[in-house]
Amino acid sequence: MLALLAPLASFADAPLKIISFRADWCPACHVFEPALSRALENYSRAQVELVTLDLTHLKSDPDSRDALIAATHTRLRIHNAGYLWDWYEGRTGMAVLIATGTGKPVACIDSRHSARDMTDTIELSLIEARSANAGEDGLSATACPDPLR
Repeated sequence: MLALLAPLASFADAPLKIISFRADWCPACHVFEPALSRALENYSRAQVELVTLDLTHLKSDPDSRDALIAATHTRLRIHNAGYLWDWYEGRTGMAVLIATGTGKPVACIDSRHSARDMTDTIELSLIEARSANAGEDGLSATACPDPLR
C-alpha cells in the first residue's frame, strides 16, 4: 500500500503530470493506454510524470471499493490533484494533464485521441505547465469533460 502512495523522487522536477484513470473492465482503456504509451515514448521522466490510478476494484465489494477510493484520494492529494476525484469520481479511459507546480489542469486526453494527437497535446501542455510553474496563472484545461460535481 505504501508503494501506491509514495511519489517517486526521480520525477520531482517533471513540470507536467499525466493523471491517468484506468480499469481492467474499461473498454476505452484498452484503446487509450497503448496510444498513451506510444505518445510518452517521446518524453523523458524529467519532462512528464505518468501517475496511473487503477480503478479496477471500484466495482468490487463495498470494503474493497472504500479502500480503493481512500487510497486514490490520498494519492491524488500527494500529486496536488485531490480535486480530480470530486470532478471525475471513477471515470476511466482518460487522463488529466496538470502543471506539477500548481496542480492546475492544463488539458485532458482520452481514447478519442490518437497517439499523435496525444503527443501534440503533451507538447502544448508542457509549454503551459512550465509557464504555470514559473508563476503565470490562468490556465484553462482544454478538451476536458465537464466535472461530475
